[in-house]
Amino acid sequence: MSAAETVLPADVVEPTGFLHTLLSMSLTAVAVLRPLYHPTQAVIQDFAWVSLNEAGQRMLQQPEHPSLSLLTLFPTAKADGVFAKCCLAYETGERQHSQTNYQADGLDGYFLLVAQRYENVLVVNFTDTNDQPRTPVEQALRESQTREQEARAEAELRRQQLHHVLEQAPAMICIFDGPTHIFQFVNPPYQALVGDRPLIGKPIAEAMPELTGQPIFALLDQVYQTGETYYAHEMLVQLDHANEGRTELEKRYYNFIYQARRDVTGTIDGILVFAYEVTPQVQARQQVEQLNHELEARVQERTRQLRQQSQRLERLVQEAPAAIALLDGPNLVFELLNEDYQALFPERTLLGKPVVEALPELLNTPLGEVLQQVYHTGETFEGQEFPIPFVGPDGQEQNRYFDFIYQARYDVAGAIDGILVFGFDVTERVQRRQQTEMLQTQLLASAEQRARLRQDVLQVFQQAPLAVLVMRGSTHVVDYINDYGIELIEGREIIGKPLAEVLPNMLNQGFIPLLDQVYHTGKTQRGQEVLLLADQPDGQPPQPYYFTYTYQAYEEEGQRVGVAIFATEVSQQVAARQAIEAGAQRLRLLTDALPVLIGYLDQERRYQFANEAYRAWFNQDPAALLGRHVWDIVGEQAYAAAAGYIDRALAGERVSFEATMPYRPDFTRHIRTDFIPDVQAGAVVGFYTLVTDVTEQVVARQQVEALNQELQARNALIEASNAQLTHANADLDTFIYTASHDLRMPVANIDGLVTALRQELREEAVTTCAVEYILDLMDNAVARFQTTIGHLTDIVHQQQGWEQGRQRIDVAAMVEDIRLDLAPLLAAAQAELQVTVEECPVLHGSPKDVRSIIFNLLSNALKYHDPARPARVHLHTTCNAQWAELCVQDNGLGLTAEQQGKLFGLFTRLHDHVDGSGVGLYSIKRLVENRGGSIRVESEVGVGSTFRVQLPV
Repeated sequence: MSAAETVLPADVVEPTGFLHTLLSMSLTAVAVLRPLYHPTQAVIQDFAWVSLNEAGQRMLQQPEHPSLSLLTLFPTAKADGVFAKCCLAYETGERQHSQTNYQADGLDGYFLLVAQRYENVLVVNFTDTNDQPRTPVEQALRESQTREQEARAEAELRRQQLHHVLEQAPAMICIFDGPTHIFQFVNPPYQALVGDRPLIGKPIAEAMPELTGQPIFALLDQVYQTGETYYAHEMLVQLDHANEGRTELEKRYYNFIYQARRDVTGTIDGILVFAYEVTPQVQARQQVEQLNHELEARVQERTRQLRQQSQRLERLVQEAPAAIALLDGPNLVFELLNEDYQALFPERTLLGKPVVEALPELLNTPLGEVLQQVYHTGETFEGQEFPIPFVGPDGQEQNRYFDFIYQARYDVAGAIDGILVFGFDVTERVQRRQQTEMLQTQLLASAEQRARLRQDVLQVFQQAPLAVLVMRGSTHVVDYINDYGIELIEGREIIGKPLAEVLPNMLNQGFIPLLDQVYHTGKTQRGQEVLLLADQPDGQPPQPYYFTYTYQAYEEEGQRVGVAIFATEVSQQVAARQAIEAGAQRLRLLTDALPVLIGYLDQERRYQFANEAYRAWFNQDPAALLGRHVWDIVGEQAYAAAAGYIDRALAGERVSFEATMPYRPDFTRHIRTDFIPDVQAGAVVGFYTLVTDVTEQVVARQQVEALNQELQARNALIEASNAQLTHANADLDTFIYTASHDLRMPVANIDGLVTALRQELREEAVTTCAVEYILDLMDNAVARFQTTIGHLTDIVHQQQGWEQGRQRIDVAAMVEDIRLDLAPLLAAAQAELQVTVEECPVLHGSPKDVRSIIFNLLSNALKYHDPARPARVHLHTTCNAQWAELCVQDNGLGLTAEQQGKLFGLFTRLHDHVDGSGVGLYSIKRLVENRGGSIRVESEVGVGSTFRVQLPV
């Protein structure tokens, strides 16, 4: 099998655990998303989060399983194209790549993304490049973005100024949005057309249904479709101004302009309206026209009677409130004129002169031809605000404006023989109107510019990642709120309502008084991470939110008219900071509690962290060490000793060393130190230092070394003494063995002689009671002597190995066998023998020796019982991997401390009321110790004794 074909066994890696480990270790972010479809269409409208690895959690500042959807958390992903890439990757199954400079929704970085579908989920791998050096192009982009933000701020200011101008403009101004012409903005004069009827947010056809059948709707559609500006002059518009539902609507006349509004792409998205009412002027003109018609009829009538009533006509002309002149013949000679007409040209002689001579300026105007045309055709000419250039007394030409009528005069034969001129000098009126129109044009241009600025500002506000509210009046009636703010208040209706009415929590928690203070004083109020408790339904506890806000006075024309709120929800940041602070506090408590010096030094070898242990070493508050060079803290000599290790740590090497550090003349310490480099983005930015004081250990080690040397000398002496003791023990064993062996035969002989003597005395019949008693004593003495010799022989035999007779011993069975041998003693002492061997039921060793140990301890417990109470004897065993312990506890007479010291001596007897040789416990002790074990006693007079025997397993 080739190396290429070699595969690992299936159980080498568990896939689920391996994948989890891989994702948690990944330095790039990995998100698993699940598509969310439209309720009625097979279209992906969002993605839900399945999981987010640790790198993604840090990068997006989100938990492992975010509860909100992708577009809820990052709405700009749709406009940025990231959402479209994700949809394409899921729908086609093909891997999609994306690069984006994402600066919205709390993020600011250049991101690289790869998305690919796996079964029914979408896997997205992404990373940012904030930690990498920026290219000149990226740097230039950043600078461009900064300029753009400054421009947006300036645009916002201009938008506010424009909004103010539009609000205060004397003309009627509104803005329609979309093809249905929805009212997006109306200023007070426009709103006054229909009183308190609501307009904002409604199509004009819904808001002003009485316009049906009038030209307005068609004109708006025409402007929206063609983009051509429409100018209306004195157009009749009938509205229900009092909102009374009247069928007969009042007639009013307006001059207005409909101008298309375009978005940044040039597409028409609304219409700007600038209008003002001209009803009084129209009515006045209509009255003048009516008067003119009446006057014309009257003139015609009087013309027919002219010859008969010339004097009356002249008087009438002179007394008429208008400028009147009568031009005679084809040369149009001033035949008659009144004072008002002459007053128009005070420096000239008109009467008796042709028009071309008296008023030569007319030759350069169309009026010369008009006069001839009226004279030759008889058609009356009516001029309104007609400009005529006249040379004034100063020789300067000046335009003067007239409303006039040129009407043919007929003789009795019906032939034209002159012209009647009826006119008014309306120069001042025209000039005033021109000034008004110019001002209106300027205002309109300014309004249009400010409208554009306002629209730009509104777009900025709408896209801003913070809540923006504008309120008016002392009750803080909401005039504007952006989408972010609407989302924060969960879509409540707020426009036109006092803030305290919509959000009562702000009143209860003291925010409304702050708004009052800003409104009355103009002083800006700011808050950082301020808590706001939001009421929850069904009696649930209030939900805490944290906000950073600015309350700023809003002014128009230098007058304070309201308050603007700029607020950002920072609940997640506060929670993260609180968690970090809690972790830092716990870390500080932990490090301060440790008896080691824990610190952090940066690349400049200056302390950035020092725990509480530094205080005792350097007699300074640890906070006072921060920012100072390590040389300044530890001293020149100590720094020289550690400088080489510091160099290695700053080079990225983990260093451990022990050294003697002379910090001060009176303060030298032996330390064990670890330097741990802090590597970030491949560069060492500092290192952690852990310093342990091992002075006591070093001193102790030195003392131990001295003691070891002394101990070695003493051990040599002990070994010599042990050799002597071994030799002496060997001699003692030889002596005991020889003595027991040599005494055995003489004692046996004495026993035989006593037996022979007893037999002899019986045969001779001389035995008396006294002799029998003496013989019994001799038998007992010989028996005790033989017993002692036996014990001595056993002691010698105990020097032989424990292993010679090593067997498996059932402790319970052996104790029951011994119980039978001790039956007389048990009965005599009225004793209760309790046996507990469940923990260690089996021992390994010589049955003879173990039986001797148990028998001796139990018999002693019974022999030396306290006559004042029934004997209680408890035998129990325990064992571990190395030792088996046999324990015999009684409630007998007990021993004093002095007696306990003599207890295990050869031929030692502490009580005389019981027979004994004083060899038993000595023999047991020697037997146990020869087997590598131990025996000890715990006793109290009047309470009892406990013997503990430990034997090796």
